[in-house]
Amino acid sequence: MVSGFIAPLTGVRFIFAFMVVIYHIAIYTPWLTGVGPEWRGLIQAGPVAVNFFFILSGFILTLTYAGRVGADGRLGRAGTRDFYVARAARIYPVYLLGLAMTATAFAVPGMMQALPPGVVVPPEAGGMGWSLAASLAMVQAWVPAWAMSWNSPGWSLAAEAFFYALFPVILPLLLRCRARGAVAAVLVAYGCSWLIPLLLHMAGVIDLGVAAVLSNDDTSRFANFWPLLRLPEFVMGVAAGVLFLRRPGWLERSAPVLVWGGLGCVFAGIVAGWQVMPLQIMTNGGLGLPVVAVILGLACAGNGGLGRICGAAPMVLLGQASYALYILHLPLLLLVRDLISGVAAGGVAAAVYTGAAMALSVAVFLWLEKPCQRRLRGWLGRTEQG
Repeated sequence: MVSGFIAPLTGVRFIFAFMVVIYHIAIYTPWLTGVGPEWRGLIQAGPVAVNFFFILSGFILTLTYAGRVGADGRLGRAGTRDFYVARAARIYPVYLLGLAMTATAFAVPGMMQALPPGVVVPPEAGGMGWSLAASLAMVQAWVPAWAMSWNSPGWSLAAEAFFYALFPVILPLLLRCRARGAVAAVLVAYGCSWLIPLLLHMAGVIDLGVAAVLSNDDTSRFANFWPLLRLPEFVMGVAAGVLFLRRPGWLERSAPVLVWGGLGCVFAGIVAGWQVMPLQIMTNGGLGLPVVAVILGLACAGNGGLGRICGAAPMVLLGQASYALYILHLPLLLLVRDLISGVAAGGVAAAVYTGAAMALSVAVFLWLEKPCQRRLRGWLGRTEQG
């Protein structure tokens, strides 16, 4: 079995998680209002980071489980069981902590009245009780009115849960591809990330205009968060993983070009891409190809200086803690925002908060996530065997 752990890819996860943190600081606090316009594109690039996580998820899972696919072309009952046990043990403990922290924040007087639309679900849309049940079951993203409820980054975990349900089917199908077929699958999935929103726009189901996308109404949430619309990004990652396993000679030789060229395209897309492509498409996979290039380049041995930086021990630790950072940073922000604002402002307040969020994520990774993962894997494994 090929290991799914690649140090530079683990380290780079922290960079993209950090982008989401900065994005939410800009939405939920006034700390970054003094930032110059030249930085606004980067600050608002948080949704692009989720695109990276969906693609990377498909890539890493393919490397981890490709060796479990049998001669019959199936992952098999044992492989499928181990996959779901590992996913539950990896994701759910920290996810529950995020919901508990959010509930604590909501208990602060006046907090729920100060939150953006969509985080608090009105009674006519089912209220907070039903949306909490949906969040606990990781299905909230299927109902646009509930997608951002409670701990809003959790919508992406609902999408991931859907991807996991399909993974035992998607992986064997794409493993039939040779290198050229894997490249074609990446391109087809990328095309779908453009074509599906365009068709829905033409049919009047969604509006790709900037104002409509930023309106945060149910139609916008459907276009942004509905898991089926985000599936092409995950499929891109699975196909890229198959391509990496096939190891065509050009892949290793092109690693530095893939990394730096891909990063250049991602940066250009973040800064100016909204001027040449609909914002909805840019954040929902429009930058998928350069993201795939970066992932493939960093996965190769000859990935240059960036690979060495992202593969350094401190970056790897921060990357391993990036899931905790991603899922806990917003509840933490709600809990400490007023406290930090009372003693600092502007960039200093943002720096204090991000330092606290990083420290919390590392502590949770070391002392909660890893121990719970080991124990839950063992308990679920025994349950299945029994």
